[in-house]
Amino acid sequence: MIERLSLILAASLIAITANAAPVELREQVNSRERELVNVMFSSYLADRVGAAVQTAVVDLDSDGVGEIIARFVHTNSCDADMQRCRTTISHFKDGRWNVVFDRYATKIDDIKVGKRQPDNIVVDGMKWQWDLFSKSFEPTKDERWTSIEWQEVPAAQTASYASFFGEGAGKLLATGSGVKIEYSATPISKKKDLVLLRLSGKSVCGTKTGCPVRVVKQTDGKWNAILSSSTMKDASRVITERDGYNDITLETSKGFATYGWNGSVYTVADRIESNRKE
Repeated sequence: MIERLSLILAASLIAITANAAPVELREQVNSRERELVNVMFSSYLADRVGAAVQTAVVDLDSDGVGEIIARFVHTNSCDADMQRCRTTISHFKDGRWNVVFDRYATKIDDIKVGKRQPDNIVVDGMKWQWDLFSKSFEPTKDERWTSIEWQEVPAAQTASYASFFGEGAGKLLATGSGVKIEYSATPISKKKDLVLLRLSGKSVCGTKTGCPVRVVKQTDGKWNAILSSSTMKDASRVITERDGYNDITLETSKGFATYGWNGSVYTVADRIESNRKE
């Protein structure tokens, strides 16, 4: 029943497609796209009685059927100040609708309409590009971020830093197996009490999780790990500062995770990831 309704509504959306940049979302309670959103997100909306749903229709791939952009405005769909709210893009392909973008966002700044496939979109200043493989929008590195320059830790300090990665790291480093510890030559703090470390080498870097990363901080003369995570490839310093400590961004299998200082440790401040299935 749902698939049949989706096909009927998809056909009806052909007449109301439009190319827009930036995208203006409006609440259109009786529109055909709203009817489809009600079907696709029925369970989600059932838990958010009274939610406002703002929509727009844009033919992102020029196939004659508009993609549906929806923004859900509700206390359980937005951040505390009700500015960043769940925003989705649904793409019609092979007789069914698929959600190809799903993120808490303030606005869609720009959309470029492509031919045969969607082009890039810009959301809250960040560019997302269409990935042919996953058939979804993937985040790209923010131009406002500064890539971390990694340097190998001097041999004299290797043993002391190895302890932050566990006993096994020390053994691997001692065997000359190609494993090494690197530190960030790019400062992430105006103070000198913080070090960003990465353990790298084929035997310690996984294909799904990446290489282990630690942020260690000196307190009362003792160094302690205040972040234990990993990065697929690179890491970046973010311009945002919290009490003199820069946010850092690590690459995940689906995009990026941003970590910020909360007064005692580094914790997740944002996840910028595609909604593709792995």
